[in-house]
Amino acid sequence: MIILESVLNLSLLVLYQMSNDHYKRLSQDKRVQIAVEMEQRNKTGDSVGDIAQRYNVSKKHCYALENKHQIIPEMDDLERSGRPPKVTPILERRIVRETMKNPFDSSLKMVKTLIWA
Repeated sequence: MIILESVLNLSLLVLYQMSNDHYKRLSQDKRVQIAVEMEQRNKTGDSVGDIAQRYNVSKKHCYALENKHQIIPEMDDLERSGRPPKVTPILERRIVRETMKNPFDSSLKMVKTLIWA
């Protein structure tokens, strides 16, 4: 049952990512650049809107990056808290690979393929 739920969740995630590439994660360098510009905006005379427009992010995101930079200057990603995943990274890669091979197979067929492969 756990594998079936995992296959369903990952296959939906893969299909969603295949169809929607609207979310682009900012690189660590860009995050640091935005935060530094936000902290120096009083000296340079830039507004938050100008900085946000320059980097194509929202003003809210600029403020959040500025606050994070004050806490963690390197802007490293923090460890996620919470329950660890039940699917191992190896199984996750297999599920993604199978979903990419046959995106329109049913989840039951995918489970059988993964279990008996």
